[in-house]
Amino acid sequence: MLKNSLGDPGSSSALEQTGFPSTPASRRKQKKKKLLDKIHIMEQIELLVHRRGQAKGKVTRMLNTIYPDGNEEIQQLSEAQIRVFIKKLEAAQKEYLTIHESILSLVSAENREGHNQHYLDFDDLHDQVAILLEEQLVAMNTATRANASLSPLNASASHQPPVLVHQPLRIPIPSFDGRYESWPKFKAMFKDLVDKTPDSPAVKLYHLDKALMGSAAGLIDAKTINEGNYVRAWEILEERYENKRHAIDTHIHALLNLKSMAKENHTELRGLMEECTRHVESLKFLEQEFTGVSELIVVHLLAASLDKETRRRWECTVKHGDLPNYNQMLEFLKEQCFILERCDSLNSKPAQNQHKPTNKSNQKTYIVTDGEGATKMKYKCDFCGKPHHNFTCSEFKTLSMQQRLAKVRERNMCFNCLRKGNRSKDCPSDRTCSKCKRHQHSLLHAEDKSKSMIEEQKVTSQSTPTDKVLVPECNSQDAVNLTSANCCNANMPTLQVLLLTAVVDIFDQDNKVHPCRILLDSASQVNLISKAMVRSLGLNQFHSNVTVAGVNNTRTHASTGSVIHIRSRYSSFEANIKCLVTENVTAELPTSTINIRQWELPPEIQLADPSFNHSGKVDLLLGNQLFLKLLLPGEVQLADNLPILRETQFGWVVGGGCDASVISETIVNSHSAILKELNQSVKRFWEVEEFEGDVKMSSEETECELHFLDTHRRDTTGRYIVELPLKECVSELGNSRFLALKRFYALERKLEQQPDLKEQYVNFMKEYEELGHCKEINENMDAGDIRKWYLPHHAVLRPSNTTTKCRVVFDASAKVDGMSLNDAMKVGGLDQNSLISIVLRFRFPRYVLTTDVAKMYRQILVDKKHSPLQRVFWRTEVTNPVRVLELTTVTYGTACAPSLATRALQQLAKDERHRFPTAANIVEEDFYVDNALFGFDTISDAIEAQSELI
Repeated sequence: MLKNSLGDPGSSSALEQTGFPSTPASRRKQKKKKLLDKIHIMEQIELLVHRRGQAKGKVTRMLNTIYPDGNEEIQQLSEAQIRVFIKKLEAAQKEYLTIHESILSLVSAENREGHNQHYLDFDDLHDQVAILLEEQLVAMNTATRANASLSPLNASASHQPPVLVHQPLRIPIPSFDGRYESWPKFKAMFKDLVDKTPDSPAVKLYHLDKALMGSAAGLIDAKTINEGNYVRAWEILEERYENKRHAIDTHIHALLNLKSMAKENHTELRGLMEECTRHVESLKFLEQEFTGVSELIVVHLLAASLDKETRRRWECTVKHGDLPNYNQMLEFLKEQCFILERCDSLNSKPAQNQHKPTNKSNQKTYIVTDGEGATKMKYKCDFCGKPHHNFTCSEFKTLSMQQRLAKVRERNMCFNCLRKGNRSKDCPSDRTCSKCKRHQHSLLHAEDKSKSMIEEQKVTSQSTPTDKVLVPECNSQDAVNLTSANCCNANMPTLQVLLLTAVVDIFDQDNKVHPCRILLDSASQVNLISKAMVRSLGLNQFHSNVTVAGVNNTRTHASTGSVIHIRSRYSSFEANIKCLVTENVTAELPTSTINIRQWELPPEIQLADPSFNHSGKVDLLLGNQLFLKLLLPGEVQLADNLPILRETQFGWVVGGGCDASVISETIVNSHSAILKELNQSVKRFWEVEEFEGDVKMSSEETECELHFLDTHRRDTTGRYIVELPLKECVSELGNSRFLALKRFYALERKLEQQPDLKEQYVNFMKEYEELGHCKEINENMDAGDIRKWYLPHHAVLRPSNTTTKCRVVFDASAKVDGMSLNDAMKVGGLDQNSLISIVLRFRFPRYVLTTDVAKMYRQILVDKKHSPLQRVFWRTEVTNPVRVLELTTVTYGTACAPSLATRALQQLAKDERHRFPTAANIVEEDFYVDNALFGFDTISDAIEAQSELI
């Protein structure tokens, strides 16, 4: 309601100007407007008071450093620390005074007393810290002079280097793994533990460097370490990781992707609860409010991740009509954890031998740490002591059947699961022997497995080759072009190799998520995506001219490309990737379905492609540009004859060779060489290179052309005036004022942090206004039925440009309630020749010229009834009031701008042909958007054309 009221025009001022007496309705509207203005001022004051408190907090933290924990004993600082604190104190005082003056300009005279008292308190605090720092600095200088006046004997002794004996801290030092979300907690704990110790800055720097792990390791440069500059080391870390926005986004992303419970289990429930609590508490630590809508959202996400039974119990505790409470939900989940834990312990079956454990897996385990510092559970084989499952032990498999049975009996192991702690008849595993289907492990099958495999191979090798061959499918046209095809068969190989596949989330044009199966290929220089996937996502494509070479120098031409956005289902990884569009990325992978019933996949891992063993379509190939960045250090070897599991940003991928005995389908390899007749190839060449004639206009382009002819006109100076080609849905546009104002405040904060960019931005907008391309308007003077739209804007830097280094782009695609200004505009075509024809003609003349139209879009005026759709917010300084500017020319960033500008240029050629025939021909034939390439065989003709164009 507030946003709409700020944007609605008031009619009371209009009534008063016409001399009519004010009515009750107008007085109510005036009163409402004053109330809204007052609320806006109060919001500004509240924000400034918060910022002023932050400035004061900086000084308070300095005082707490000098007087740690309120102790009477002053903390002795180094000279470098004192000088840094003095600079920070001056900056905090300057920041405080600036904000305080802004507050006093907004509050009334009777309310200034409290703010003045706040200033006096700050002034006393500032003086106290400044005096303490000055006293320490004076004492330090006095001690230095005293040491300099020592006797020669004592002086020589004083110049000996001090002997520092490093004593390790009694408490463990917290470590930092380089993740943004871990930074605030690490910083608070480290400073609380290490900064209070009497150690020298060099020793503290030693502890700090050792605490950095993972991607943060080695971040402190060698110069800082050699100088023992502890303060500089913290500045380096804070500059890199003091990214509050990134940490908040990470925690929100984790809450939105909480792992759902597979079944009712106290372990999963406790893990889910702890995961959610960790991110919520981290957001609170980052000073984010957790009330109202945010609390309800977290409760909803947490409830959606519960299993069906627990969710039902939770809903029973919330009365109809009441809103759920986060703390109430946590108490409920804690109680459910205790209940499920007790039930699980009561329902567990006691073992027959009391001295033996009763858990399902009693195989020895140990903990290892990977390169990122994460801990992972590994198994220890009971046969050889190496880190793998018992059933994957290569040494055990090399034994004879009698020796295997003896080993199992000797270690009192289960004949079915090959684990200690239970007998075969009590084994909880539901797997059976793959040979006889009895309740025993396949390695203990009475038949000699190796012998049977050898016999099967003999039968295969002695059998005659089948006459069946796989002939590639082709349509009738391909059949005509086919001259010869050579095919050969090979026996099924004894090894099936799995390639690395994964399933990721891919975003369509509406930012909706779809699953996509991808192939990770370290031998590819490019990324590929199928045409079918691009069409289904509705992605935009750009022209490309790339030839992709493959095995045996086979070549494929890619004429288009697309930029896609993918996101991992396993981690927070996401990226924008440029891909070439091809008809098919690769054949279905794997080539045959793989039987994995006997594979012992670790239960704690999350597969990147849960259906990796089923033959299926691949729509995306990621090449080596991204491949190495995706790899993580985790790795698991299933067995000697099975693939390897490798951890990536997308989850655990399965790759490598596996025994052919697990393949469920017969494989026949077909190798074909297809040759086409020469005349067919030449014919295809001319078809590709054939120049397209006139392109038929679409219905929307036709409507834009008719609209331009009916509405365009010229003013007294000869400048063209056009109307925007709007659709009927323009009446459904919402109120974009709040969005544009919010984006403008964000832009201001960015410009304050980048003075050079701010200077260019201010100069650009100043020129925009001085040239008359925009005008300031008073929103209170708007008519009641006026249709208006506020455009957010941002900077686009072009350092290589010789004229405009910084261009302001107006975002007409910003959506409000699912609709933007560009959605309400018709898009016409470019009424100009193709670029290839212009470039080809440019090669023929002896003397050539190039030119462009300066500020082409802004040379064309927009009709006054449509200019309110092009409003922007602007001010040069944050202390100035926000102004509303109305852009009066065709605006860069609107969907119809290119077609309006080029159409006006073509109309200029038609209207002025009788005066400037040569220039008119150049405009009609040789201009592409605002640039022209043309030439003549004589210099006189070139000079004449130049004069006419100017």
